[in-house]
Amino acid sequence: MQEAPLPDVPLKVGDRSENRTRQHRPSILSQFFQGISAAATPALWLGLLTLCGGMAVTAYIWLSSIPPLPDCKKVAPLAPDAERLYCAERDARSGKVDAILAGFNLVKNWSANHPLHHRVNRAMKEWSRSLLETAQEKAEKGDLQAAIELARKIPAESPIHKEVKAAIAGWQKNRNQRAAIKKAFQAALTRQDWQTAEDKILAFSRLGIDEKGRAEVKRLRQQLAKEQAAWEQFQQLQAMVEYDPSNSDTLAEAIAKAEQIDSRTHTHAVAKSSITRWTQSLLNLVATRADQFDQAGAIAAAQALPFEVSPPAKIRDLVWYSRAKALATRPSLGEPLAVQLQRVWMTQFHLQQIGKNSPFYSQAQAVIPQLEKQLQDLNQLQVANSAARVGQIPSLQLAIQIAQGIEPDRPQRLQAQSLIARWKQDIQRVADRPALLAAQNLAADNTIPSLKAAIAQASVIAPGRALRSKAQAAISKWNRQIQIIEDRPILDQAKTLASQKKLKAAIQQASKIRPERALYGEAQKFAQKWTNLIQIAEDQPILSRAKSQAANGNLSGAINTASQIGSGRALFDEAQRSISDWSAQIEAANRPLRRHSPRYRQNAYPPPAYASAPPPYLGRPMLPPRMHPFPELPPP
Repeated sequence: MQEAPLPDVPLKVGDRSENRTRQHRPSILSQFFQGISAAATPALWLGLLTLCGGMAVTAYIWLSSIPPLPDCKKVAPLAPDAERLYCAERDARSGKVDAILAGFNLVKNWSANHPLHHRVNRAMKEWSRSLLETAQEKAEKGDLQAAIELARKIPAESPIHKEVKAAIAGWQKNRNQRAAIKKAFQAALTRQDWQTAEDKILAFSRLGIDEKGRAEVKRLRQQLAKEQAAWEQFQQLQAMVEYDPSNSDTLAEAIAKAEQIDSRTHTHAVAKSSITRWTQSLLNLVATRADQFDQAGAIAAAQALPFEVSPPAKIRDLVWYSRAKALATRPSLGEPLAVQLQRVWMTQFHLQQIGKNSPFYSQAQAVIPQLEKQLQDLNQLQVANSAARVGQIPSLQLAIQIAQGIEPDRPQRLQAQSLIARWKQDIQRVADRPALLAAQNLAADNTIPSLKAAIAQASVIAPGRALRSKAQAAISKWNRQIQIIEDRPILDQAKTLASQKKLKAAIQQASKIRPERALYGEAQKFAQKWTNLIQIAEDQPILSRAKSQAANGNLSGAINTASQIGSGRALFDEAQRSISDWSAQIEAANRPLRRHSPRYRQNAYPPPAYASAPPPYLGRPMLPPRMHPFPELPPP
């Protein structure tokens, strides 16, 4: 249903003005909003610009800032490759072999297409170079095998693998050459070819002078000297036996000395066969004298046999009786107690095996009681020695008490007394060792108060004590250290003055160190050096002026000028050599003039044939009268 249109009502004047006002209201609102829009547009753009600028600055800061470094102590096996490679590079910078090898193990399975391939190549080159340098250091010290083994751990993928292979080849060649030379050296020693051995040492030294090589050359020279001495000794023994082969004392002496030849020498093996031959000669000599009823001679020869030699049945009783007689009359006090016990027990056992039908039965029975006494004493001393081995004062006192139980008339009394004296010395050492150790601990600080305290502590050890000499040596050393600490500043000050070209002041400063002081020798050495520098500075112009005169032909003037440098001066020897050269030049220049002089022509002809020869003069030779030198020739 449509609404009915409003009727047109005529407007009055007031109504017109109100209508006009209503018509103007929309325009004001639109202007208002337009003003607000116009004012907000710059602020909006400014805000957008500020936001964009802030975002750009933030992005730049984020891009340019260094990312945080990974914590290599907490890197997991599944961490990014870049982090693991960074940690491997950092660890390898220490130069430790294990760290470098760990880096090689990390990247060994990375392909050539890996994003970090170029960085890995650079790292492998650095690691390989560091490992090769370490191997080179080992090679320079002479440990070629260790150098080769270390260089072989550098992977074949390393950029310097060719260089590594060349180094390994060189070390292997050097090692093989050394081994061959040493083998030839030992072969020459076996043949007693001393000249060839010396040549091999020289060839070994030419392979490269390193620390271990020098030590090896020294060792080879020592071995050569030992071999030569051993062979010379063996040759003397052979000559002695060849001169008197039937003398039991000679054979016994040769056997005893041959057994003392160093077992590490090649001569020892040669001497062993001679010892066997000489021992057989002794056995034959014993049997021969026994067959000739020379019992005294046979016993004397049997006593010369080494105890380890088992005699044949024919002369067994004779040999064991002779050994028993030797033990009863001359106990082997120098041998260890265990060896003495074994020898006495074996001798007694074999004596008891001698039958009644043996010509040595009665003699053996007479010696057995003496051997029994020796066994008792040795057993007692062995118990005492076991107690003394504990090394404590109560155990040593117990050992002394046990050994004192051996009466003066017993066979091992002398040995017991020597052991008691030694154990008393051991008691003194045990008692005084704490004081000496305390002194050494005090001296470890190496200060004057601590060293003086150490000296006072070591002085507690009284004269006559076992450690007295050792304590006095330590006291002397610590006194020297005190002197060095006290005088070192003086010498350092002198060196400082010398570095400032104040040499005379430096000499005076160094002279403050007295002759009995530890640094006196060093101070005098520096003082002499600085004195020489002063003398050189004073005398060098004189010598230079003399050389200039000689260069200008004035040799006499040069000699007179150089003679001003007195004896004992630093340039005296050089000046004297120059004077000798210039004098020789003057002599060479004057020789033609003397040849044409009347005196020279008169003396040049031989005496007449009828003139008798002058009698020989047995006293001091007469010198010719001194002649004035001929004038110098002008320079050419």
